[in-house]
Amino acid sequence: MKAKGAHPWPFLMSLSSDLKPLIIAGVIVGSLVLAYTVYVDTREEEARIARAEARESARETARAAREESYSEQREGSSALMPEPLAGVEIGMSRAELERMRENTSARDPDENGDIFLEENLPNGSQVLFRIDEHQNLEAIQVLSALPAEGVGPHIRAMRESYGAPNGLWRCAADGVPTLRFTWQRGPVSMQDILLIHDGGVALTLYLGGTGAIVDSLRQGGCVPVRNRAELQQLPITTREALRDHAVGQANPVLPSAP
Repeated sequence: MKAKGAHPWPFLMSLSSDLKPLIIAGVIVGSLVLAYTVYVDTREEEARIARAEARESARETARAAREESYSEQREGSSALMPEPLAGVEIGMSRAELERMRENTSARDPDENGDIFLEENLPNGSQVLFRIDEHQNLEAIQVLSALPAEGVGPHIRAMRESYGAPNGLWRCAADGVPTLRFTWQRGPVSMQDILLIHDGGVALTLYLGGTGAIVDSLRQGGCVPVRNRAELQQLPITTREALRDHAVGQANPVLPSAP
């Protein structure tokens, strides 16, 4: 039991009066440094947790927005999907697509790193399914060819299936002119690309997000067709211009068709 009036730090009693203030000051400073260190560490931990929570919140917000976009695209694309691909929807997962389309096969990623699945249809057309970084269907291209006399029936069939197009465009990229018809259904749009050459017509039916279609038209140097005279001026592509394009084959490559 401590005696009444005993000094709290007895060892100080044995020190000279000159050292006592220095030792007391050192103890106080040490205590303050320790308290500050704990304070800083706590604030840093709180900041780290806050940053982690903010990143997770941002990821959740982006994930929710992406899922909403996929849902809207699925609904919009069903009205534009070609009959041979009925049931396929832009925004569906790759796993869903592969279960539905059992004859698809994966291509090696292209030079841009884009991932495609491909399928050959019984009518000779080839379908390319582009998969986005989240493993969902981003766009579809249906590649085929027609003789010159088949263009009129094809355009009438498209109008009967999808109604009047929202746009008619003349495009020229890489020296290869194309004629494009576009239809829009909210977040999803479609373009029917006709590349006319001296052996017939190469067709690409391209279905994807409206933003991607707009980008494709811009990259293709497309301008609206304003009258019949402009439509009649569409040039036929020469064989020289097509030497780098597999026109009339199972996989024609059309300019600016992403």
